[in-house]
Amino acid sequence: MSQIILFTVVTLVGIGAAAAIILYFVAQKFKVFEDPRIDQVEEALPGANCGGCGFPGCRNFAETLVKTESWDGLFCPVGGNDTMAKVAAIVGKEAIEQLPEDQRSAFLLKEDGGLSLVEIGEVLGVGRETVKSRLRYATQKLRAELAEEQQAYL
Repeated sequence: MSQIILFTVVTLVGIGAAAAIILYFVAQKFKVFEDPRIDQVEEALPGANCGGCGFPGCRNFAETLVKTESWDGLFCPVGGNDTMAKVAAIVGKEAIEQLPEDQRSAFLLKEDGGLSLVEIGEVLGVGRETVKSRLRYATQKLRAELAEEQQAYL
């Protein structure tokens, strides 16, 4: 009788261990990576879930802020400018503010304004090659800054 119970327990332990191993590999295969900045942004938001921003909740708004390049039309009316400044610091939008004025102007005219190199040169009063140089240096600095921030999250 005890031999039957022992055999049953050993069999169940073996089945349980095999199932655990299979589940572990399946979980690793289907693991979904979520940017940790989303949680940080959600914590910085007021958490009112009021819908004033146009999203059904602060979590959806946080995901949009982290995943989109342009924040045109995105604003938290409950938190105001202070909250949006905190969010910008978390997401790395403040890196643009650290650029020298000439590079920042060229970069913003290109990315936010959608202007061509010639148009940017006309606005800034410089040549096309100077605009290209400023954009290149701005892009290099931003990539380096954002790479450092991304490494901090991984």
